Amino acid sequence: MSPLRILAWVLPLVLLAVVSITYLRKDSRRATPVAPGAAPAVADEGENFARDVRMPEGGTVHLDKRPQRVVVASASLMDTVAAIWPPSRLAAIPVQALTWSTIARKPAPFATLPRFERFDAEEIFALKPDLVICTTLSSGETMTALQSAGVPVFRLGLPEELDGARHDLKLIASVLGVEERAQEFDELLQERIEALIRDVGDRTGLSAAFYVHDGSEGWSSGSRTPAEEILRLTGLANATSSAGHVGSVRVGFEELVAMDPEILIVPSAFGEEDGQTATLLRSETALASMQAVKRNRIVSLHPSLFSTSSIEIVTAAEELSKSVDELLARSRRNGR
Repeated sequence: MSPLRILAWVLPLVLLAVVSITYLRKDSRRATPVAPGAAPAVADEGENFARDVRMPEGGTVHLDKRPQRVVVASASLMDTVAAIWPPSRLAAIPVQALTWSTIARKPAPFATLPRFERFDAEEIFALKPDLVICTTLSSGETMTALQSAGVPVFRLGLPEELDGARHDLKLIASVLGVEERAQEFDELLQERIEALIRDVGDRTGLSAAFYVHDGSEGWSSGSRTPAEEILRLTGLANATSSAGHVGSVRVGFEELVAMDPEILIVPSAFGEEDGQTATLLRSETALASMQAVKRNRIVSLHPSLFSTSSIEIVTAAEELSKSVDELLARSRRNGR
């Protein structure tokens, strides 16, 4: 799968990204995520569960009882579902989640679950779901077929900002009936966000850019993207949005050199067709004059973090902060 596929799942109209960050210790000053899939069991409430939940794009989904066989149609939504919902109540996971979500990093709790390749009616019907959670970009034909057959379908848009991802957490919790769990998770998420903002240190104001290249063209992330949210939490300035770009944009070598970010963030080789972006940056002579290249300030993020549009924005910011701090410490040791 090419890096361009990453962008198709995360940034508006081009990028998107099953993970879970599970419960964190409340007694910790700075909360730390534990392994995905650690969400505790969910008790049944029988007839007390019935509910109607409004969807952001309009319409209402009705449930008579707590779901037992949930199907989530995208990796980005799986990030949120897995944080508050046990794997035992998932009917299957999308194969994309094995690369583009944190399940790819810690797959053990989900290893035995069935997987589906495509979000089409025949494949989803075979899983016998009692709730399907999907995005507004999922196949409309499949959604219509499922609803016509009486399968509850809960649709969500693609958030551009962390606040939107946190709102999705609450909406998903409402339809699953785990509001208290989501509230606790969100409170601990807030602790992590505050810790990030408090500890920006020497990163403040350094220019950075997300960048991926597929051999023929490069892409970066401007304003109104999850990537900008990640940079904001780390104290870094988005060179791509500073250049006037909004959303996911095509960026050639000449423009990248003109932007000249002090730090470049690329997807790690895992999930890339050739793992070529980082290699290209270090070998392409046209880019040799860039600050990030000259000072070897290139950070690789796992594709599930590079491409996230979910609550994993916070995890991506934590990983990026750690990596940038290590680069800056190395520069100080080398006197640069």
